Amino acid sequence: IIGFSFSAIVLFTPATVFSKTVQIYQVFTVFSGFYAVYLLIASLLKKQQGIFIFLIGFVTMLVTVINDILYANNIIQTAFLLQVGFFIFILFQAVLLTSRASHSFSKVERLTIELEENNLMLEQRVVERTEELRDANRELNSSLKEVKSANYKILSSISYARRIQNSLLPNPDQIKQFIPENMLIWKPRDIVGGDIFFANQFENGFLVAVMDCTGHGVPGAIMTMLASSSLRRITIDEGCTEPAVILKRLNLIIKQSLQQDADFATSDDGLDASICFVDVRKKVLVFSGARLSL
Repeated sequence: IIGFSFSAIVLFTPATVFSKTVQIYQVFTVFSGFYAVYLLIASLLKKQQGIFIFLIGFVTMLVTVINDILYANNIIQTAFLLQVGFFIFILFQAVLLTSRASHSFSKVERLTIELEENNLMLEQRVVERTEELRDANRELNSSLKEVKSANYKILSSISYARRIQNSLLPNPDQIKQFIPENMLIWKPRDIVGGDIFFANQFENGFLVAVMDCTGHGVPGAIMTMLASSSLRRITIDEGCTEPAVILKRLNLIIKQSLQQDADFATSDDGLDASICFVDVRKKVLVFSGARLSL
């Protein structure tokens, strides 16, 4: 603002007026220069990059400015040196710009090298990680094959167990001989199950039994085999057709077979059963059930 004011005075006032303000402007210029030097020294103490070179160039130019002011006022007998000082100032600015450009180039070069090294490290990590993933994938595929093989063997065994369980069921065609109008629904929840039915014809009638063994799947199927063989033993081998007696005997055989009557018994498995005997001659139906109603 002050510089603009002096310029306005020079442009718009007579020479007799603005010439009186020249010395004031010169003093202001010198004080401004010294204040600038103070700020540059403060920046130098803060170790800002490039300030030292800039300070030398600026001080040199300031010295030539002071020289020209003193020479213009006939205080010293030298010569006008501002052009030289300004040239030196520009020269130092060029040195400063070159230094900064060189520093920037070195920094870019260093960052480029670091980037290349990081890229190489990342590529190596990617290769290592890829190999680790391939090894893990091979292990998973191997485990999957083992699981599939084991699953196939288990399913094959269970499917064969279903054939055995089906062979324990009475023949539907034989049932039609003594129960012409009948309907059978037997659908285990799994491939094999714990539900089974029994039907057999005797001289004076026929017997029908439905049993729900504890457990599902393979455990339940094993119980049905035990229950079916025990029921055949009671009804066919021993000739017992009284439902209550059959249930009593069935309970005893199951407990003895599973050793539930021993002190070291570990099983409390059993079954729910419903047994009907129809005396065709007397036209009497006798029912007995254990947790299964008629």
